[in-house]
Amino acid sequence: MPVSIEPPPPSAEQLADWQALIERIRQGDRSQLLAWDEAEAVGTAAAYQVLITQLVHQRLRGAPPLLVGSVAGIIAVLRVDPTEASMIFRRRRLGDAGWTVSFGPAQGLLTYWVLPAEQIVVLLDLTWAE
Repeated sequence: MPVSIEPPPPSAEQLADWQALIERIRQGDRSQLLAWDEAEAVGTAAAYQVLITQLVHQRLRGAPPLLVGSVAGIIAVLRVDPTEASMIFRRRRLGDAGWTVSFGPAQGLLTYWVLPAEQIVVLLDLTWAE
C-alpha cells in the first residue's frame, strides 16, 4: 500500500521572497513573470489568469513530458477556480493565499499563490522526484 508523504513546508526565506513577489504583482510589476497562454490556443474562457515565474518556466522546459502534461491539466483547473478541491491533485494551504499541490507518480509539487481581487494565479515553484 503506498504511503502518502506530505511535502515539507517552504522555508521562511522562500515565503518572504514569494510574498515580496506577490506584493510587486499587486503594484502592477509583472516583469519577472510570463503568462501561461496555452489555454488561449484552445479558446477557453477562464476566470483566472495564470502567471509563471522564470524558475517554473525553466523547470517546465526540462521536465519529462508526462509531468508537463500533468501541470497543464492542473493549470486548466486553476484557471477556473484555484481554491476548490480537485480529484486530480492534493492541495495544502500555505498561509493566507498560498497553496502547494502534489500530483502524479513523479511526486510533483506545484506551489502557487492566488490573488483573488486581481483574479490571478502565480505559479511560484515546481519540483518532482527524478
